[in-house]
Amino acid sequence: MKLKKLIPTVVLLLLSFCFSFPGVAQVIPNTTPTPIIGGGSSGGGSTIESLPIGSIAELKAWALEQSRHIHSGVWAITSTTTGTNTVTSYSRVLSNGLDVIEDLKYVNNLQFTMNIHNLQDRIEFHSSIEDSEGWSLFYGNGSSRIFLISGKYVTDHVRLDLRMSEYVPIPVENAQWAAIRERDENGNVISYYNVSVFNSGNYETSKSRLYFPAYFAGRSGELVVGFKDGSEKFFELQNGKKLPTQRVVGQLSVQVPGVIGLRDTNAVYIAVSREDYRENRGTTVQLTLTQATAVAFASWLPGTNEEMAYAVRIRASGSSKTQEYKIIEPTYYVPVALDAGRYYITFRFRSGFGKDEYIRPYILEGKG
Repeated sequence: MKLKKLIPTVVLLLLSFCFSFPGVAQVIPNTTPTPIIGGGSSGGGSTIESLPIGSIAELKAWALEQSRHIHSGVWAITSTTTGTNTVTSYSRVLSNGLDVIEDLKYVNNLQFTMNIHNLQDRIEFHSSIEDSEGWSLFYGNGSSRIFLISGKYVTDHVRLDLRMSEYVPIPVENAQWAAIRERDENGNVISYYNVSVFNSGNYETSKSRLYFPAYFAGRSGELVVGFKDGSEKFFELQNGKKLPTQRVVGQLSVQVPGVIGLRDTNAVYIAVSREDYRENRGTTVQLTLTQATAVAFASWLPGTNEEMAYAVRIRASGSSKTQEYKIIEPTYYVPVALDAGRYYITFRFRSGFGKDEYIRPYILEGKG
């Protein structure tokens, strides 16, 4: 059996693409391209006052203004670039951003032709709009079968909706890192998201871009941008404006629960507090003496049947030796002669109070 040679067939692709931007009616083009946001040669972003993130519509308008190239093309699995009169791609420079009326009118009148071996293939259409550095701002794709009409092979009238990219590259000079803190209706942080930051060329250059997720535009929360000089700026997601810095004065008091400090006293009588008793937290006393002193020690637990400590344990600072002294009944205290110095004192109770302040760690059962 002889194999029949496949001969490429010229297909006329009636691509009046019918481009559209969901949610965009008309944009009056700006005659002046928007520069990179920010500034400052010292590695900071002190001049930034706002970012175009106050809503998805605002971000989309900014992306339209940043558009510098529009590319459209077609392909099929068995298509070939050989042959005559083939046009499979177009590219148009957008000097001042995309003019939704004029630029799309040009693109919507494009026609493609290509050579294809198998007429059963679907023809794939694609188009994208990019910024000055080739970052994708809008994209769309679609496909069509091939039809024979009036002796010509043609495709459907394909409509492509160019959707804004899910991640929009926003140039912010000297940016080093960025993050989003999303908040609920009560202002509580509910999620953290790290925003990718890309530097063009050498890291030391100021050209940086935030790969901003469009989902967060206009939502509750803030975007924080860290700059190469170590400074940070916060921007509100709901309007894109820089958040002012407010000076807050805070006060802090610190204590170690269950620890008591005493100085130059001859009586260490410790009544365990109800809070410490509830938490099963034993008492540690730090006693500092500037001269030799005979000190009486006693301790008891709260409650109607007050349990008295039966022993006191004393260790001098810097020593590894601990001395234990039995507390005398019925007085329930014991005097101890101590030299000048610092001591650490604990008490023992027959009920075992103070042993269960911390929970038991998880222990693997079985033989090791």
